This record gives sequence, structure tokens and C-alpha cells, in this order.
Amino acid sequence: MSPSLTSAQQAADIVHRHFSSPSLTVGRIAKELFISESHLSMLFKKEFQIGLKAYLVAYRLDASLRLLADNQLSIEEVSIQVGFQSASYYSSVFKKRYGISPKTYAMKHVFAGSAS
Repeated sequence: MSPSLTSAQQAADIVHRHFSSPSLTVGRIAKELFISESHLSMLFKKEFQIGLKAYLVAYRLDASLRLLADNQLSIEEVSIQVGFQSASYYSSVFKKRYGISPKTYAMKHVFAGSAS
């Protein structure tokens, strides 16, 4: 990584490259950057106006939208590919953020695609 990048930018880069790994956590990112979790979290929030953990979850959810729209994978397969350890947790977080279940989102894309 470039030394000119801030710790927060380096953390975001790690998220972008490794979001699909269920073992990616704030603690693991902090360890990789040789910084404490609390300090990294503070720096990240200061730079991006969102906590690092929330950013990781949001990034995973955004990535899942593309997979759901393709409608080639089950909800469980999508959740695994974007780094969630549990399909039920993924579904609950997805519904909380988007107001619909991942299954409903995928079905809307099936119908939208067939209407074209």
C-alpha cells in the first residue's frame, strides 16, 4: 500500500479487496495496519463520516445487490459470497437497510428483467 494513503483510506482499500472474506473484521484490519481498533475506528469515522464496521456491512450489502439482480444464486450463496457468516443475519441486515427481503429484491429483478 502506498505510504501516502491514510490509515482510513488503507482500511477502505482492505474492505474493497477482501469484503468477501467472513473473517474480515475491524480487528483484523487494525492488526494488518498495525494500529489499535479504537484508533482506526476513530480515524475512519473522522475521514468517511461512517464507522468502519458499518462501512464494511454497507459495502457487503451493496455487493450483494448485483448478485441478487443476476438471480443465479440462492440467498445463502449470495450471503456467503459477500462475506456474511449467516444467511439469516444477512437477510435481517438487508431488510433493515432496504426495507425488503433479499428474496423479494431478487424476485423484483426477475420480473423487471422479463418485462424488458
